[in-house]
Amino acid sequence: MTINENGGNQPFEVFINTAKAGSETSAISEAIGRLISYTLRIASPLEPVRRLRDIQDQLRDIGGGRSLGFGANRVRSLPDGLAQVLAEYLEEREERLLEQGTDVQPKKKAREDSSRRMAPTQNPMLRIGDLCPECGQASVINEEGCRKCYSCGYSEC
Repeated sequence: MTINENGGNQPFEVFINTAKAGSETSAISEAIGRLISYTLRIASPLEPVRRLRDIQDQLRDIGGGRSLGFGANRVRSLPDGLAQVLAEYLEEREERLLEQGTDVQPKKKAREDSSRRMAPTQNPMLRIGDLCPECGQASVINEEGCRKCYSCGYSEC
């Protein structure tokens, strides 16, 4: 599994390669990776790392026909194995950010105040787009026939 981050240390895309190309397992892995990447890019009041933690929670402990390993190392299915890798990534990310002195998201889910939520169209900063070649943020949006970065102002017109 490869997890790429944007310039703001937020997970942006996930690639999963688990089997020989053309196999059913490979297709399922790629599909899960694409869905995770899509979920990370959707405009949301929740930061991508929080969404990735929620995805990890959903995939964890899904059982399959053949488990591998024992005890804490037991992998119950492909989704369960992916959840374990995501958990490792989230722990390593938190350690890395703490070493850098960067704020880390709390592990517990915070209560959301729906009165403070904004629709994605109300605030362009909540829109997640392509990576900007100038600043590295995931904020390049196609708008009015141009590609524009909402983080640094970069424009392709």
